[in-house]
Amino acid sequence: MTPDDALEIKNGEVAAIAQALGTPVRLAMLGLLDQRPHSVTELADKLGQSKANTSAQLKVLNAAGLVESEREGRQVFSRLASAQVRALLGALQGTAVAHSARMRELVRTFYELPEQWSPVTLRELRRRVREGEVVLLDVRPRDEHEHGHLRGALSIPHDEIEARMAELPADAPVVVGCRGRYCVLAAAATRAVAGSGRQVTNLGASPRALAAQGFPWVGA
Repeated sequence: MTPDDALEIKNGEVAAIAQALGTPVRLAMLGLLDQRPHSVTELADKLGQSKANTSAQLKVLNAAGLVESEREGRQVFSRLASAQVRALLGALQGTAVAHSARMRELVRTFYELPEQWSPVTLRELRRRVREGEVVLLDVRPRDEHEHGHLRGALSIPHDEIEARMAELPADAPVVVGCRGRYCVLAAAATRAVAGSGRQVTNLGASPRALAAQGFPWVGA
């Protein structure tokens, strides 16, 4: 094999992964699979897509090695292939913020809030959650929380925040966590909690990313 041959193979494989990531639907699909394994039916329902289209998109992700699938009984469940894929998704979002004016404007107008409570280190967050000094609020859908969550997290799905606001202590800061730093559900929930007069900040990372850094995890 010549250096030119090796270069062609390398660039071709990287391009195949980039191409597989090249639609909003597939990116949304990977975001869901990062939370827990899903069947085609579950993905189709959550994404508002037909089962046929969802299956076709999933095949592209499988072919690129970004997703793994396994049969359980009569159903096939797909999951993110590795932590490297999770890191890649985060890097893509960070790159968009750094290089897209439209993305930066979105961050400024939708994600950012005036700081009410400064973020803390992971070690300090663990201590404060353990000692009840802060409320770690998981606003992911209930099925994702039940599959796995950070120890000590209170589950209130994002669409139940307004109705269940009274469950949050009025005198303890709230740390809102969801699917990642730029999760739209977390941003909306953070604004809702701030609107109630409580101190609040965004977790700024996905629960699984924090678990990989040593935060105690409950579940699969």
